[in-house]
Amino acid sequence: EASNKHSGRMTYAVQFPMFAKTRVKKNNADPIYQKLGETAGSWPKWNFHKYLLDRDGKLIGSYGSFTGPQSKKLVKQIESHL
Repeated sequence: EASNKHSGRMTYAVQFPMFAKTRVKKNNADPIYQKLGETAGSWPKWNFHKYLLDRDGKLIGSYGSFTGPQSKKLVKQIESHL
């Protein structure tokens, strides 16, 4: 049981597969974030930066960490593309 407690802390007790960290900083970004950053002209500065893509994969918005997932401007942009 002790090992189960330890492994739960290591995986935050999630039930989905954990993956390696993704690099997002401008000069060291993984390819997807390199392209998104170049296209948007903005790069993640902290966790929870959001890039919004339309159904065809075109970038339609970039929102910093302090824009919450329920923010009016983000929700409005999502709804306008449904």
